[in-house]
Amino acid sequence: MTYRDAYIADASQRVYDENATGKGPGLKIDNDHKLVQHIEDKIIKEKYSPGAEIGEIRTKELEFDTSICTKTLYNYIDQELSLKLTNKDLPVKKNKMKGRYNKVRIANKNLKGTSIEKRPVEVELHYWF
Repeated sequence: MTYRDAYIADASQRVYDENATGKGPGLKIDNDHKLVQHIEDKIIKEKYSPGAEIGEIRTKELEFDTSICTKTLYNYIDQELSLKLTNKDLPVKKNKMKGRYNKVRIANKNLKGTSIEKRPVEVELHYWF
């Protein structure tokens, strides 16, 4: 029985993926369950928007372990990190569809000069010889 060293791409990729799971910062609201519960209640039960809820937390100066901005909250909702809160619970975003654009076509863009199909026979002969 002989052994040899060989590079196996699949095995190397698997090792890389396993090692990469620890990369990046953790979630800001990961350990602040009180903040998550407060935001979920306001948005789901009282129909607040995420921006309005973050604004209320700041204006009333409610104390939580962490503070997040509106964009971060929207990112968490889009990534479905909450067990209860989804885009369907948001007042505006649930029905939002991408805009459709009609392509504007110009009938004949290059109208300068005569068509190449109407060129004289002399040009055809000169081109080939």
